[in-house]
Amino acid sequence: EIVSALEFDKTAKVWTVTTNKGAHKSKAVVLALGTMEKVQTKSKLLVESLKKNGVKINEQGIAVDATMNAGMPGLYACGDVISKAKELNFISMATAEAAMAVNNAKKYVNPEVDTFPGYSTDIRKDKPNYHTNPLAD
Repeated sequence: EIVSALEFDKTAKVWTVTTNKGAHKSKAVVLALGTMEKVQTKSKLLVESLKKNGVKINEQGIAVDATMNAGMPGLYACGDVISKAKELNFISMATAEAAMAVNNAKKYVNPEVDTFPGYSTDIRKDKPNYHTNPLAD
C-alpha cells in the first residue's frame, strides 16, 4: 500500500492512515518511508499532512526523540526518513531504529507491556539440550 496522508483525531486519539487501498484507523503508526528527499518528491500530500498535524520536518527528515516518537501521540518514525546526518543512514541503524519504534509504539498502545523485546536465546530455554553447534556434546 502507498500512504498518501495521515490525520490525527485529538479527541479519539486515533490516527487515520489514508492509502491507495482506503483509510485505516490505528492508535499508533510507525513511519519507515525511505529518505525524506524521496518522500517529498513522491508524496507531497503526505508531507503536507504530517506538517498539518504538527510533525516537525526539516531538510534532513522527521524530528524524533530517543523513543523514535515524532512529537505526536502514537506517531513513530525510523530509518532514512528521520532527521539525522546522512552519514548515519546504514541498514543496521535503521533496523535498530525500527525495533525501538515498534516496541515503543506497542508500549504506547498498551502501557503495561515492556519495551524490551527479549533475547533470541530466550526461545531455547524450554529446550535444555538444544545446541547451536552440532559437534557440541
